[in-house]
Amino acid sequence: MNNKEKYLSKTMIEVFKTNIKYQKDACQIQSLLEKKLKNHNINFDLEDCDNILRIETANGKIAVSSVEKILQDEGFFCEVLSD
Repeated sequence: MNNKEKYLSKTMIEVFKTNIKYQKDACQIQSLLEKKLKNHNINFDLEDCDNILRIETANGKIAVSSVEKILQDEGFFCEVLSD
């Protein structure tokens, strides 16, 4: 297995549908998630109809229930989008 294959085999991406509509809220949630989820790349696509939250990590695991709880505690909804 070469280095690229090793990276690809460990990379995990989850895409969530959210009810976040405003950039200010997305920035607040992104900052909060970055503090709690070290070594994760986190971004929003609020132009998508599902107000997408995308989380990527190279360590192979994303705690979906933790992400959902963090958003819920801040008054927002999110759920994993199926493939």
